Amino acid sequence: MKLIRNIGFFVILIILTACSASTYISQGNQLKKQGKTFEACQKYEIAYKKIKNNREKRLAMAEQIGDNYKDIANYRKALRWYKKSTYSRKPNMQRVYKLLEVAHISGNKAEIDRTCEKYNLEYNPQTKTENKLRYIVENANIFNSRYDDFCPILIGDDSDKLYITSNRNLKSVFKQYKSKVSGTNKSDIYLAKYSDEVVKVFHSKNKKRRRVKKEYIDSLRWQQPLYIRDSIINTASEEGAICFSSDEKNIYFTSSRKEEGLHLPAKIFIGTKQEDDLFSDISRLKITNDSIPIGQPAISPNGTRLYFVSRMKGGKGGADIWYSIKMKGKWSEPVNASEINTQGDDMYPSFNSKGDLFFASNGREGFGGFDIYKRIEKNNKIVIEHLPEPINSYADDFAITYYKGQDKGFFSSNRGEGDDLDIYYFAYSPLSFSMKIVVVDNQTSEFIPRTTVRMIDSNGEFSEKKTDIKGEVSFDWINKSEVSFFVYKKGYLKDKISFSTFDLKDNMSYSELVRLNKINATIEIPDIFFEFGKYNLSEKSITALNKLVNLLKINNDISIELSSHSDMIGDDQSNLLLSQKRAQSIVDFLISKGIRKDRLKPKGYGEKKPRIITKSIILKYPFLKNIKSLSPVIINSLDKNKQEICNALNRRTEFIVISK
Repeated sequence: MKLIRNIGFFVILIILTACSASTYISQGNQLKKQGKTFEACQKYEIAYKKIKNNREKRLAMAEQIGDNYKDIANYRKALRWYKKSTYSRKPNMQRVYKLLEVAHISGNKAEIDRTCEKYNLEYNPQTKTENKLRYIVENANIFNSRYDDFCPILIGDDSDKLYITSNRNLKSVFKQYKSKVSGTNKSDIYLAKYSDEVVKVFHSKNKKRRRVKKEYIDSLRWQQPLYIRDSIINTASEEGAICFSSDEKNIYFTSSRKEEGLHLPAKIFIGTKQEDDLFSDISRLKITNDSIPIGQPAISPNGTRLYFVSRMKGGKGGADIWYSIKMKGKWSEPVNASEINTQGDDMYPSFNSKGDLFFASNGREGFGGFDIYKRIEKNNKIVIEHLPEPINSYADDFAITYYKGQDKGFFSSNRGEGDDLDIYYFAYSPLSFSMKIVVVDNQTSEFIPRTTVRMIDSNGEFSEKKTDIKGEVSFDWINKSEVSFFVYKKGYLKDKISFSTFDLKDNMSYSELVRLNKINATIEIPDIFFEFGKYNLSEKSITALNKLVNLLKINNDISIELSSHSDMIGDDQSNLLLSQKRAQSIVDFLISKGIRKDRLKPKGYGEKKPRIITKSIILKYPFLKNIKSLSPVIINSLDKNKQEICNALNRRTEFIVISK
């Protein structure tokens, strides 16, 4: 008996030895056509071992194996085989760059550094240069396992159900099979609910008994995904990549289940959704020839177009996105979605509630691996929009789903450590702005409490608050806009602050000190300049005068006396005449800016009204502490330097409200 066994062993060995590398390559190619990429790689690996005397053919085979492992996102093995493809004194640099690309996608910086040092290279992957937008991205740990969890799809009026595809370990439930596509556990469909009901499932050691326990918590939250035990959805074959019609009555999903006892490549099936998350009336959509694998369905919101993925002939290269149109209850021949496909792989189509089409591609200029894109129409033209960081990353990012009517949802990525796929949560986090305003009396610098401040933006939104005892008030807002703050207090002139946040790319906090002037106070207009002995306004005066224009427009119910004052240099009459002309020059400027003439009274005082000394002046010039006003007698009693300071203080422009 032992001899017979040995003979049998040697017969098998002879048969295996007799098969050439080309035989295994042919078998691998056939499996690849059927979508069984992992099994194809196993055949290619045998072929690699059998190639002995043709070094270039052996290196090319290693490259092909690396390409196939890359196709199924097994970057660890892809990296190993790309390394093998470079084992040459003069390596093919295309293979070296493939090695670097996979190292980049998998975040393996150490491998990038080693390879660049070995081949004296600089590796700077060409990525889109765009700023990160205001998205937060977090690992949705509640949905994830130690295995691959991917292809999320949100449904429900409140987006409170999330279906995912996972190849997590189910050996505690039943015998689990390996996927012929990826070589991992076969994938199945799971359901997670946003609920206050926690479902716990217990299995007996012999797996024959199953006990379900329900508990209730005090708030709604996402629960862990549970395996859908409906056998017409999950079978012993591979299932996943699902979508629902907009009314959620029909489910479309990918499956490689047997039909009439035959193993067919992946196909799209449709079913009817019942209550209690069960399904019925499962049937295959016969869109393509039985031998052509298709999957990853996405149904348009109006139900007339079904998008899917296939490597069938007639595409642009790699995996392409196709669609079929429903006409009179029947699906048309597939049409290539040529406007979004590339020579790379274009996969994982999906829709949001607005009808925007999203997909993933590794054939465009992105950040690395698969990136997520959006197909939109602008001015009757198709535009492909690359989603920003941090949704897209150096890794594979794909299969995005949105909450209804909101800019948040979930997507798949392997950006973490290793090759495992996880579900990630994302949400738009708009720019936030804040403004703190402190209101003080311009003459005394004391805080003014109970001042009304109204914020109005260019979107028509407004908010009104009052300052506290410290004269402070704060506002927060998130939308970019033109913003104005109007400041009101009885007995004071109104004021206004305006600015724009449209060009900002980061959060911003502002702080402004607003000095309100009492209506009956004499108010100086600083920074008004004239040439010596002349009344023509200097360009340096325009900023200050524009502020006065704005103040008069805000307080459009007042009339003012605009007064000009001179120093004591020169004779009285000349100074009086010059100051009158200067006051008139300012009034003429205000009229040119749209202020009515009847609201303005120019008045030149020459040196008749010396400046009154205030606390703020004493703080700046302590030598004036015991002086009440800057009369000629006082000024002449000071030394020359102090006289120049006092003359400059007397040269001033002021206004006072004369009617309201």
